[in-house]
Amino acid sequence: MIRGYGVGQTLTLYVNGKYIFTTAAGSYQEMLNVVDSLVNQKRG
Repeated sequence: MIRGYGVGQTLTLYVNGKYIFTTAAGSYQEMLNVVDSLVNQKRG
């Protein structure tokens, strides 16, 4: 499954099957803040 999604590092999160998030651009907390925001937008 990891190879199928193209995961190159941990922690990698996928949202809605098309948004990929890693900590490459910042901290875990920053990544989770962005993911929370996107999930809330998609729910709305």
